[in-house]
Amino acid sequence: MSLRSLEHVNTEIESLQNKLKLLEMERRIINFSSLFDRHMGLRKITDLTINTSIEYHSEGEYSHLNEACLEIIFKRGGVQREFRIDYKDYSPDNDGDRYGTSYACDLYCTHLKDPVLKEIYNKIKESKEDGDYAEIFYIIKKIHN
Repeated sequence: MSLRSLEHVNTEIESLQNKLKLLEMERRIINFSSLFDRHMGLRKITDLTINTSIEYHSEGEYSHLNEACLEIIFKRGGVQREFRIDYKDYSPDNDGDRYGTSYACDLYCTHLKDPVLKEIYNKIKESKEDGDYAEIFYIIKKIHN
C-alpha cells in the first residue's frame, strides 16, 4: 500500500472544500429560483450570488436567540443590485417576559424598482406588517437549505 503525502491530501481536501462551496451556492440559487421564478423572469439576471446564514443560540430553558440573514446580489443591465434581510427572534422578549418572544427584521434594498427585488421586498414587507415573522424565517430557511 502506497501512502500519499500529507501535502497532497491537504491539497485534495482544499480542492474538495472549494467544490462543496460551489455546490452549496448552486443549491441556494436553485432554491431561490424555484421560489421566485414562477412569478418573474430571472433569465435577465447575471452574476447572481446568494448568501444565507442561520444561527440559533440558547442559554437556558426560557432563553434563545435565533438569527438569520439572506443576501441577494445580482446584475441586471450591468448594474449591481443588492437585497438583504436581517431577521432575529429572541426570548425573553422586550418586556422581560421569559415566555414571550420578540422579533426584529431589517430590510435593505438598493433598487426597489427592479421587478425581482420589488417582488421579494413587498412579500417580506407584507409578512412583517402582518406580524408573520415565521413566513420571513421560512423563506430564508428554504433558500438556505
